[in-house]
Amino acid sequence: MKTSRPTSFFPAMISPAILGTTTARQRLFASPAARLFWAAAVLLFLFTATEADAQRRGRRNPRPAPTQQQADTSAQRRVPPPIPPQDTVRQVLPDTVMQPPPPLDSAQQARQDSLYQVEQDSLWKSIGLDPEGPDMGDLVDDFIKHYSHGWFPQAFAARSLSFTTLFPYADVFDRAHGIRSSGFVPTTAPFTHSNPYRSGEREIQQPNLNKEIEDAVYPVTNFSEYGLSFTLNLPMPAILRADATLQIADGLLFSNDTTRSYLTLAGNKGSLKEVNTLFLNQYALAGKIGVSIPFYGVFLVSEAVTIGSYYYLNVGVSGAYTVSSKATQYVQLANVKEDLRYGNGMDTLTLIDNRTLNQLDRVRTAAEVALGWNVSAEFGTFFFEAFFSRQLNSVLKDADWKQSYVGLRLGIGYQWLPE
Repeated sequence: MKTSRPTSFFPAMISPAILGTTTARQRLFASPAARLFWAAAVLLFLFTATEADAQRRGRRNPRPAPTQQQADTSAQRRVPPPIPPQDTVRQVLPDTVMQPPPPLDSAQQARQDSLYQVEQDSLWKSIGLDPEGPDMGDLVDDFIKHYSHGWFPQAFAARSLSFTTLFPYADVFDRAHGIRSSGFVPTTAPFTHSNPYRSGEREIQQPNLNKEIEDAVYPVTNFSEYGLSFTLNLPMPAILRADATLQIADGLLFSNDTTRSYLTLAGNKGSLKEVNTLFLNQYALAGKIGVSIPFYGVFLVSEAVTIGSYYYLNVGVSGAYTVSSKATQYVQLANVKEDLRYGNGMDTLTLIDNRTLNQLDRVRTAAEVALGWNVSAEFGTFFFEAFFSRQLNSVLKDADWKQSYVGLRLGIGYQWLPE
């Protein structure tokens, strides 16, 4: 018996007995439209059954609905939620914690400050201290008694007495222009302060020999001073100063005579240069008073140290009395020492020998200015200055002969501070 492949949509295992045995049923299932319809019906049935089963499962184990912040996936459910940042935590705190306390009015603020001050005062008193705290002004006043510095500082109260001398330089500068005095031996040319000697002309020859005297002493200008200086610091940028000194001054004047001539051994006329030299040695007691102006420095008096260091300008006037004055006048052949000699066999002839001039003015006045530096500490003081002293009157009564003293002066002494 021959069998054929079924043409129905269903498998061959479904027999015609199940579907029907009539010819009309076979034609209904055999058409393409019928097969498509029945396939759709079967799929709809399967989908409906699947959804019904899913709903039954959901009622037994309900699942939370997914939200926007958390997706409904099993992977995200297994990850722990992240810790929110600090700002997020602050945002979720109650508003009463985040808001500052309301501001206090003036009365409430004053009351709160008063309570705080009372607490602080009680704390200071409990440990034995002043509630007001240490006064820095009082501490400074107790430690530093006096302090002044810079331009024109004010000195602290003090007195000092110093010994003074000149070192390493001092000299006398004479000023005279064509003077004559009755105290001089008359000369052809007047006396001036200009030195006419040239190199080698001041050499003094041995009697009747053309050889210089080895131990010959030539007079030169010089100034020496030894004294005491007293200072008193004033309550202003000034220091009162008084000095008492012994002054030793050596001055020189010259008279250059070139009017004379001589006859040489060859019978020729030669020019002659004779120089008259007047040497004056004086001892005088002098007193000076002046004011020193500290123009830059520092003065400090404290519990630890007392010190002053400053530059100053000193101006003052002085008066002196000449206790001793000896003059020596001699004439010397300056240019023809080998050809001529005086009657004593020498090229030098003494005219006045250590004699007091009859027209000497023993009282002198002078003005002095000095620029110096002073340093003092505790009971000691030291100063060093350059000075210039100009005489206001003449050495002689009948001629204008004035002297100026220039030099470097130093002093060292003792300083007294007030109790």
